[in-house]
Amino acid sequence: MIVLLIEDSKGDILLIDSAFEELGTAYELTVKENGKEALEYIIEAETGKARLPNLIILDLNLPLINGFEVLEQIKLSKSLKDTPVIIFSSSSAEKD
Repeated sequence: MIVLLIEDSKGDILLIDSAFEELGTAYELTVKENGKEALEYIIEAETGKARLPNLIILDLNLPLINGFEVLEQIKLSKSLKDTPVIIFSSSSAEKD
């Protein structure tokens, strides 16, 4: 399983990586730490330069480009639009 984690917190990255390790399932974790890197990866995946993830875990509060904009591009992507996306955020804002 290929997991794309879009998260800027080192602690949250370690937490998610540990959770996948505990599952005992083979996985490859690709981490992008800001929205710009995430969008670049999406373009690479669209063009076959990067492997398509089976699962995307997305933080909403990202530097450079926020998670809402990244999610919009994922859903517009022909290759990724049907990929499950888990929203992961520490935001307490009701709108999030």
